[in-house]
Amino acid sequence: MDIKSPTPLSGLFRSSPFKPVQEHMRTVFSCICFIPPIMDALYRQDRDQIEMIAGVRRSEHNIDSILFRTKRTLFENEKGMDPVSVIYWYQLIDLLGSISDQAENVADRLLLFISK
Repeated sequence: MDIKSPTPLSGLFRSSPFKPVQEHMRTVFSCICFIPPIMDALYRQDRDQIEMIAGVRRSEHNIDSILFRTKRTLFENEKGMDPVSVIYWYQLIDLLGSISDQAENVADRLLLFISK
């Protein structure tokens, strides 16, 4: 016999309410991890390392896909949730998205320095 949880979050993301957000966080972290090697390449004036910037862009694109899926899932299930919790989930998801956007912006600016 299955035990059903009375909380609306239990069914929101299937097995764990944090699983999509954790996936999002891991991908954001991988995107940010590209920045220090890019800075080193800039310092060494190593133009061959420009491929790392493409890695930031790929990671940021993956993050946008995860962000969209997570928001869609939250939207589909928000009726059964506490409104304040829904707001906090959306804010957390948006903050993670803005971190990855900023990492991409930094990589793009560094590309300008390397391209000179």
